[in-house]
Amino acid sequence: MLVRKVINFGKNSHIITLPKSWVEKNNIQKGDVLSLHEQDQGLLISAAGAVNARNDRSITVSADGKELSRIKLEIYSAYLNNYNIIEVIGKDISSLAQGIKGIIHGLAGLEVLEQTSTKVVAKDLLNLQEISIKAIIRRMDIITKSMIEDTLHCLKDCECYDDADAQCKSLHENIGSRDKDINRLYYLAYRVIYGALRDSQAAAQLKAAPLQLQQDYLIIVRLERIADQMKGIAADLPRSNITGQSRKELTALQQALFDRYSDTMKAYYTNNKETAFTIEVSNASVIEKLENFLTNHTGRCIGKKGKQSPSALTYSCMGAARIIDGMKIMAKYTSYLARVIISMD
Repeated sequence: MLVRKVINFGKNSHIITLPKSWVEKNNIQKGDVLSLHEQDQGLLISAAGAVNARNDRSITVSADGKELSRIKLEIYSAYLNNYNIIEVIGKDISSLAQGIKGIIHGLAGLEVLEQTSTKVVAKDLLNLQEISIKAIIRRMDIITKSMIEDTLHCLKDCECYDDADAQCKSLHENIGSRDKDINRLYYLAYRVIYGALRDSQAAAQLKAAPLQLQQDYLIIVRLERIADQMKGIAADLPRSNITGQSRKELTALQQALFDRYSDTMKAYYTNNKETAFTIEVSNASVIEKLENFLTNHTGRCIGKKGKQSPSALTYSCMGAARIIDGMKIMAKYTSYLARVIISMD
C-alpha cells in the first residue's frame, strides 16, 4: 500500500503526489485531466478518457490439429479474459467454420466480422460499461424460475414417459434451451466482473467495490448451477416412469424447493437476513426428506417386482435417483445463495 502526505495549496485546496509507476503506466502528461470517483471506502483516481475509451485487446487462436471442443475452450477463455477481437486461424478452417461460428454466436455480444478459408474473426460489440450486473442477476433469476415452474408442470400434468405426447417433449426441450440462455448470461456477467476486478476504472463505472463484485459472482454461479439441475431433471423425467404415490410426493418436494428458491431470491432483493437464516438452517431437513423419498420409492419398486418388466423398474429406480440427486444439488445451492445474503452488509 502506498502512502501520500496531504499538502495545503492555497486557502481551500489540498494536493497529493501521484506514484511515478502509475503515471508512467498510464502515460500521464502535464495538463492531463484525471477522473475522481468517490466511494464508500475512499477515492478512486483514474486516467481521464481511459474510462470511456475502449482499448481493443486481440488474441489469435490456432485451429490446426485441434478438435472443435478444444477450440471452443480457447475461444471461451479469450472471451472471459476480456479480449475484444478473437481471430481463429487454420490452414483449412472451412470444415470447422460452422462449428466455430456457432460457438461465437453462443457468447453475448460476440459477432463474426470476417471469414475466409484460413480464418474467422470475431469482435465484441458490447460496451461493458453499460451493462448492469444486477440486471443480469434478475434476468437469470426470471429464467431459472420459469425452468423450475415448467419442471413442476411436467410432474403435475404431463405423462412424462418415453412415449410422452409432443407437448410434453417440447416442454423438456424448451427447458434445455433456456439453460443455454442462462449460460450466455453467466459468461457475460463473469466477463464484466473479472474485467472490473482487473481494472479499477471499469470497477468505478460499475460503481461496485471488490466485495460487492465477489458477492455478485457468487450469486450468478449459484443461479447457473440451479438452472443446470433443472435441465437435467427435465431430461430425466421422460425416462423415469415415476407414477402414483411416488409421483405425488416428488411433485410436492419440487414445489417445496421452488418455494424455498423464490423466498431466497426475494430475500436477496430485499436484503432480508432472517429469511436467509431460515433457509440455511432448514437445509439439512430438506435433504433428509429427499433421501427418505428415494428410500420409499425404491421400496415401492421392489414391491412391484414381477408386476412390471425389469426394464421399467430399472428406469423408475435409476431415474428417481438421478432426479433426487439434482434436487439435492438445487437445495444445496439455494442454501449457498442464502449464505451470500447472510454475508451482505
